[in-house]
Amino acid sequence: MKNKNNYIKKIIDEALNNVAKRKQKSEMSELDMFKAVARSLVVSAIKTLDEIEALAILCDECSKDKELMDKYEILYHNLDYLKRYCEGKV
Repeated sequence: MKNKNNYIKKIIDEALNNVAKRKQKSEMSELDMFKAVARSLVVSAIKTLDEIEALAILCDECSKDKELMDKYEILYHNLDYLKRYCEGKV
C-alpha cells in the first residue's frame, strides 16, 4: 500500500510540475491543478491498459473472450475521452 501511495504522489508531483512550467502557480486555478493531475493519472492508466492489451493478445483465451475485449474497448474509450477533456480538446 505504501508503494502505491508513493507512486500516486510521484505522478501528482510530476503533473503539477509540468503545469507549473506553463503557468505560474499563482495563476493556476484549482480546476487547472485538478485537470493536470487527472490527465497525468489517465495517461498512466492508458499506458497500463496498453500493457494489459499486449498481454491479452499473447493469451489466446483472453483475446477470444468477446465480453472482456468489449469492456477493454469501453474502458480505453472512456480514459481517452477524459484525457482529451483535461487537455481542453473536447
